[in-house]
Amino acid sequence: MLTRRCRCRTTGTSRPSATRPCSCTTPATSAIMTTYNTSRPADHLKPELAGHIAAAWGSPTGLLDALRAAGASVFGSGWAWLVYLPDAAAQTPPAAPLAIVTTPNQDNPLMAAHVARASRGVPLLGVDVWEHAYYLRYRNLRTTYLAQWVSLVDWAMVQRNYDLAVAGAIDSLYC
Repeated sequence: MLTRRCRCRTTGTSRPSATRPCSCTTPATSAIMTTYNTSRPADHLKPELAGHIAAAWGSPTGLLDALRAAGASVFGSGWAWLVYLPDAAAQTPPAAPLAIVTTPNQDNPLMAAHVARASRGVPLLGVDVWEHAYYLRYRNLRTTYLAQWVSLVDWAMVQRNYDLAVAGAIDSLYC
């Protein structure tokens, strides 16, 4: 289980002392949203995924621009997702294996019975555009939130989710 250490109540430091361990270690719910992420796509994306992104959006920056635009276009609450389309290669002609989709409310691309066919796939990266995700800091400025959100993308997790999706496995998704 991933853990995140909070500031130690005993010593006031971020690391507990060796003689007095900190009891405030808690499960981490998301490695992405708990820290500022400085990962770069070039450091983490393998050539296959980088090639798919380049073919569809020109670069990782183009992908994030398209994902932000999709998030900004969601009416009300919902999500914008980068998804892997497992059946894309079987289509005639073969389709791109990646797509950006949106879902309303709490729906996600894995909910085949509840989302439109065009929004189905295996999520690789998701951005929450429910007001609870941004209202306290950004009020009703969703586009400002989305501009700041891109600094939180963990490209190592995007690559991990892609590798799992290609293998036909779905683990705990860190989007």
